[in-house]
Amino acid sequence: MGHLLFRSWYLTGLERQVVLLGKMITYQTLAQSTQGEVLDVFNAAFADYLIPFHLSPEQFLARMKSDSLRLPISVGAFDQKRLVGFILHGEKPNDNQRVVYNGGTGVLPSHRGQGITAAMYAYILPVLKFQGVKKVQLEVITNNLPALKTYERVGFKKGRELDCYKGIVSLHNPQDRNSIRKLDTYAWPELQRFWDIRPSWQNDVQAIENLGDTLISYGYYHHDILLGYLVFNPRLRRIMQMAVHPAYRRHSIGRQLVQHLVINQGPELSVINVDRRSLIVREFLNTLGLNQFLEMYEMELQIDG
Repeated sequence: MGHLLFRSWYLTGLERQVVLLGKMITYQTLAQSTQGEVLDVFNAAFADYLIPFHLSPEQFLARMKSDSLRLPISVGAFDQKRLVGFILHGEKPNDNQRVVYNGGTGVLPSHRGQGITAAMYAYILPVLKFQGVKKVQLEVITNNLPALKTYERVGFKKGRELDCYKGIVSLHNPQDRNSIRKLDTYAWPELQRFWDIRPSWQNDVQAIENLGDTLISYGYYHHDILLGYLVFNPRLRRIMQMAVHPAYRRHSIGRQLVQHLVINQGPELSVINVDRRSLIVREFLNTLGLNQFLEMYEMELQIDG
C-alpha cells in the first residue's frame, strides 16, 4: 500500500514542504522549471564559488547536453515559489544499470546553512529509487569541506581522487604530422582497449557522443593502423580524452597529437578529472607545461534495491 501511495505522489508531482528557520521551503523536481530560471539561480549560486564562474544560455545548454542533464530527475528548493537551490542530475546507462550524475549543486547565499542540500537529497533519492536508479555519482573539490561533509552525511562515499590541469603548451619540433588525421568516427570497442583508466562522467563516451561534431578529434596512424587518438572540446579548450595503444607508448605519439592540436587550435589547453593513480598521464601533462589547479574527489552513493 505504501508503494502505491508513493507511486501516486510521484506521478502527480506533489511537493514536499519543510519548515527551516521559520521559512516554508518546498522541494520538487525541476520538471516544471525553465532552463532560464535554473540558469539564473545557477549563476547566482556559483558567483562566490571557490572557482567563480558564469554561464551564458548557450554555455548552459551545452553543459546540459554534454552531461546528459535532465530537469525531470533534478530537484529544486523553492521559497515562496522562488527557486533558491538545485541539484542538476544527468543519467546514462552504465554497466547495465541506471546511474545518475550530480552535474551541479547550488544554493543561493541567502539560504545557505539551512540544510537545503541534504533536504533536496531526502526528497529526490526516493524518486530515483522508484525509477530504478542504482547509483548516484558526483565530484567535489577536496577543500570544499562544507559540501564534502554534507555529501558524506547523505551517504556518499569517497572514491577516486581526480586532478585538473591547465596551461600553455610549448611546441618542440613537431614531427610526423602526416601520420595524424582527423578522426571522423569513434570505434569505441577499439579505442577502449587503449585505456588504462576509466574516464570520468564529463569525459566519458556518452559526453563525447552527446557533443557530436562540435568536438575536434585526431588519430595517429601507422600504415593505416590507429595507434593513438585525442578528443578536444574547442569551446572549453579542453582535452576530453587522449590515449595511446599500450604497445606503442613512450614513442612520442601523445606529444605529437597534442602538438598537432596546438598548431591547429592554439596553445591554451586544459584537462579535468585525471585519475591520480595514472602516473604516466600526470607526468605527461607536466612535461607539456600544464599545471595542476584543482583536486577533486569522485563520490558515489549506492541506492538500495
